[in-house]
Amino acid sequence: VTPYGAPCIYPQIPDIPPYHNNGIWPFVEAYWAWAAAKVGNEKVLLHSLGAIYRQAALFLTNKENMVAESGDYAGTAINSDRQLWSVAGNIAMVYRVFYGMNFTPKGIEFDPFIPQSFAGEKTLSNFTYRNSILNIVINGYGSSVKTFKLDGVEQEHHVFPSDLTGKHTIEITLDESMDEAQDINLVAVAFSPDTPILDNENNKIAENKNMLVYRNGVLYDNLVIKNITGNYESNTLEEFIFVKQSEGGLQSFGSRPLIKFPAKSTHIIEAEQHIKSSEYSARDYTGTGYVYTSKENNPNLEYEIMIPETGTYSIEFSYSNGAGPVNTDNNCGIRTLFANNEESGAVIFAQIGSGNWSNWYYSNAIKTRLVKGSNTLQIKLMPYNENMDGEINEALIDHIRIAKITD
Repeated sequence: VTPYGAPCIYPQIPDIPPYHNNGIWPFVEAYWAWAAAKVGNEKVLLHSLGAIYRQAALFLTNKENMVAESGDYAGTAINSDRQLWSVAGNIAMVYRVFYGMNFTPKGIEFDPFIPQSFAGEKTLSNFTYRNSILNIVINGYGSSVKTFKLDGVEQEHHVFPSDLTGKHTIEITLDESMDEAQDINLVAVAFSPDTPILDNENNKIAENKNMLVYRNGVLYDNLVIKNITGNYESNTLEEFIFVKQSEGGLQSFGSRPLIKFPAKSTHIIEAEQHIKSSEYSARDYTGTGYVYTSKENNPNLEYEIMIPETGTYSIEFSYSNGAGPVNTDNNCGIRTLFANNEESGAVIFAQIGSGNWSNWYYSNAIKTRLVKGSNTLQIKLMPYNENMDGEINEALIDHIRIAKITD
């Protein structure tokens, strides 16, 4: 929890405008407050109530979100007044927390929590519930009900039955006790280190004394970075991921994987050797060209390949997709890979930047079984490969990289 509330994520991501990142959303804060009330943590509840009521009072509306660092809506990427889920979160503090309402098929259960600083009489008038109109009065503070009366008659269970009709009065008195064993994990807003960037051309990365190196998913702190980038040779397929760590122990996202393929069992198949090369203004590709695939042009591609020995192989596609930026739009290219008519998995051609058709990346790697001799690889646009755009689903394919993993 930070000074202005509970942020959506922690730590924050550098160089991303405040929205979900470096952002506090009142409706998310409301869930945190509700959870605090459920476990009887007055400190956390008061902090959350303060976050919700502060922004409503200062801005004279219920904003969509605010910057975690400042508590202000100025600087957020997108915002709006009278945001309905923020309004709902604010109202929920009355219904769900102060009155502790829980709606069940049998009726409304009451389990209120009122911090001591909010003590006093509170009245909720003309509350419509099914075929009833309720006036609900609550007195005191705490999280335990001392007495619960329905129409002046004390009840054993703190429930208003769902089958009652007409006007009714509920009176609740709290026992004014509070659990002293409470704590709040209040910390400053902090940012993770920036994500390590691999040099696309040379597969090198800047050395950093606080860099963590993962080899095949296992932490390897005994590997020197310069020894596993550049001309590093491997007899087996290996994947390295680099993570920066701050002095305080916060970690970055992992870098793009650096995959080292054993040269003797790695095969490159140029896409244009099997299908006519596309006329597109891309450059820096391998071979003599590339193939354009979209919903209208080459939606399905087929390759006959020769494999020297049976085994489990990693298959990935060198591609480009300049149909949109990396952080928005919904123009990811999606296809399904079939190996010898058996479905192997989804191939993802993620966007790499608007107009960046000459930046080549590898798709996700798919493990599949191939046999010695001739094999048929197909990538198909299946009905379930639709993206959220619905119309643009495209990529340029430069080559296919196939590497043996196991026998």
